[in-house]
Amino acid sequence: MQNKIVNFVNEAVSINSGLLSKSVNQSVVSGQKFAQQVSDQAVEWANIKNFDDYVASQKIWNASVVDQIQSSTQSAIELGNEAYDAYFGLWKKVLSPTVSPVAEAKVVKAKAA
Repeated sequence: MQNKIVNFVNEAVSINSGLLSKSVNQSVVSGQKFAQQVSDQAVEWANIKNFDDYVASQKIWNASVVDQIQSSTQSAIELGNEAYDAYFGLWKKVLSPTVSPVAEAKVVKAKAA
């Protein structure tokens, strides 16, 4: 029984570590993209000469923000699905019997009279 608990905890820690790692990686990538977009936008703002340039620049910025939100949302959904699948599989494994009913059957020999 103690081994089952240790194995359960180890698997849960492994799942958490994997999910945390993916979450941090996604956050880093997202932050890098945002920093690059801000840098690019700052350069474009320096080149704005009229209202049309400003509008074109804002369209690019808005499209970038929408793309960033969609990408982050998709990543969150995928991470959530992965977490659900991993924990569901873990609980299913823990809660299901480890010995099949066929293996549990005992042969009873009749005593000779």
